[in-house]
Amino acid sequence: PGIDFRYQYLTGGFGARGWSRWNPDGTFVSRYVRESRRAGITPVFTYYQALSASPAPPDAGEDEAELATLRSAATMRRYDADLALAMRRAKAAADGRLVVFHIEPDLWGYLMQHGERALARRFARRVLRIRDRIAPRTIALGWHLSVWGAKEDPTYSNPGVAHMRALGRRHARFYRSLRTRFD
Repeated sequence: PGIDFRYQYLTGGFGARGWSRWNPDGTFVSRYVRESRRAGITPVFTYYQALSASPAPPDAGEDEAELATLRSAATMRRYDADLALAMRRAKAAADGRLVVFHIEPDLWGYLMQHGERALARRFARRVLRIRDRIAPRTIALGWHLSVWGAKEDPTYSNPGVAHMRALGRRHARFYRSLRTRFD
């Protein structure tokens, strides 16, 4: 027994504070993957760029800011290029072994909360296409069941079993509505 996975957020937007500039040309990802492999650990990246890359005004709520990213064609082109860079770096350093990309944990909850199934579906398929083009056998995609979606955190609300089942069914319906399978 030991540590099987370790994770690192990739965030900061596309400017000077973005993950791709933490080391030259996105090599932070390569270094992290190699370091994880040397330790016998599977690297996991929580890719969290929708909020920090948002074109929304600074006073927008977090949910509005994240959705604004998905609605902006120009921002999404930059997003795609940034995600592709991270995946290329991961693939190159992975030696054919698994690397996990956990995609935008809060965003799925906000999409669910706002009833944005079509927007969520387009985004999920976009991410899947990028992964399939770059590293379909090396990179596994993680989808995040976010408590933001149901606007209830069962850790605090302490619901009964029947209510937990109902929450689970709501989240499952949303995930199935994407008609896209994450790993």
